[in-house]
Amino acid sequence: MQKPNGTPAPQGGVDVRVANQVNEHERAPLAKTAHRVLHEIFGLPGFRGEQEEIIKHVIAGGDAIVLMPTGGGKSLCYQIPALCRPGVALIVSPLIALMRNQVDILSQLGVRVAALNSSLSGAERAKIRSALRNGRLDLLYVAPERLLMPDFVAMLRETEIALIAIDEAHCVSQWGHDFRPEYLRLPELFDNFPGVPRIALTATADRQTREDIRGRLKLDAARLGRKAHPNESVR
Repeated sequence: MQKPNGTPAPQGGVDVRVANQVNEHERAPLAKTAHRVLHEIFGLPGFRGEQEEIIKHVIAGGDAIVLMPTGGGKSLCYQIPALCRPGVALIVSPLIALMRNQVDILSQLGVRVAALNSSLSGAERAKIRSALRNGRLDLLYVAPERLLMPDFVAMLRETEIALIAIDEAHCVSQWGHDFRPEYLRLPELFDNFPGVPRIALTATADRQTREDIRGRLKLDAARLGRKAHPNESVR
């Protein structure tokens, strides 16, 4: 597998970057493929903590809940499976700034990525939808309210979905100050894609919030991956 070579994006940051993908014959064994993506795309020497086990679990089709501090490498837990599994990965994100940051980073690595949110013009949204329909995306960051629109869900039903990642998953908890009611409706989306692995990620989750993530997002059987947090906000 060669390291992807990205094409420059036009102004506006909504370009769909072109990248070489893992050849179908190179997808197994899963652990080897994940390591190659880690080295050749992200340029990292090895996994940290429970990253490898979580990533292998999701690549194999399992669900997961990931509790890791900011900077702890939780994004790799869905980004690497997204590049190892066929189809496009949907990443639910509540903040436009976070989407832009991830799109900028991944684009520079040559990954085919885009973000769909309210900051885009109609023409920009149409371009991304076209890329999605034509299989020219590896990852798509989407605001939760847009992801639940009936016309968008209908389009997704005609698309091969690699996985669904729920970033900032603590937003589902009504006990937290970051509560987003749209997160409570995400199981409606999941029902349309049975068998697609789901991974919920957060840097902040006390016991009640963890229970809310598992219960409200229907992740009862999900593998739990965690890393000790320096300020003990994950416990």
